[in-house]
Amino acid sequence: MKCARMMACVLGLVTACRDDGEGGPDTAGTTVGDTETTVDTGDEQSGSSTSPSTDPDDSGSSTNADPTTDSDTVDSSTTDGPDPFDPEALDDEFDDGLDGWSVHNEDLATIAIENGKLVLEPTAWTVWLHESTATLVHKPVAGDFKVTAHVMARGLASPDAPPPAGYRFGGLMARAVGGDAENYVFIVLGTDDDPSVETKTTVDSVSTWQGPPWPGAEGEVRICRVGDRFELWVREAGGGWQLSNAFDRPDLPAEVEVGPIAYNNDATPDLRVSFEFVDFEPVTGLDDCMQ
Repeated sequence: MKCARMMACVLGLVTACRDDGEGGPDTAGTTVGDTETTVDTGDEQSGSSTSPSTDPDDSGSSTNADPTTDSDTVDSSTTDGPDPFDPEALDDEFDDGLDGWSVHNEDLATIAIENGKLVLEPTAWTVWLHESTATLVHKPVAGDFKVTAHVMARGLASPDAPPPAGYRFGGLMARAVGGDAENYVFIVLGTDDDPSVETKTTVDSVSTWQGPPWPGAEGEVRICRVGDRFELWVREAGGGWQLSNAFDRPDLPAEVEVGPIAYNNDATPDLRVSFEFVDFEPVTGLDDCMQ
């Protein structure tokens, strides 16, 4: 049972309160891996509305999921910054392997292309939490952007059902490149004690998250960056976009690693996450995030 759907981060210290917790192996948040691999492989390589958090945060990781925010008041990171990216160079429908992608912690999951889908199956007890890391398939993205993916999380023993309870998730992440501490935001679909959509912000290896219910552990997720603001969106197939959470992260660099993640925060690996596509688009303001 969850005892808090929203956590507040005050002066960089986070109190994360859940009866069942998302503590990872040995509940200590131990780093489970730290490897980077460039992948160049083909096919043979082996709902309900969410309640956004609105508590202020002096450390720069505050949540404010008000979709009516005036985009004119948000500074764009592309101003006097990196050149706009080419979305066609980043988009992937996974028809031709994983050219152009790199992998963090490749050894902690089986990564494959099956029937035009990217499939991630964690093979160990893994979690993105505090300093612990799991598998991330990523590309570098600079400036303002939105990235969208269709995600389906399933159990291995019951491939037609959401994964069993135990914090098993997959979705999209935007992560700072390098550094001694973990800094990122993500949105994922899967199961904690029930099917959920989870959002998380991690500042200097201190994580805050929330995980309201979501039907079926399947849908489309989106990260939209405009300046320092990261908005996390979700929708059921064919439905309207819902703002799940938003974080102000002035500490994140102009260029971040962006792409699919999966983690199985349980001693028994029982998760298969498939991604039909990952689409990147430039944005000029927050109004573009829900388009």
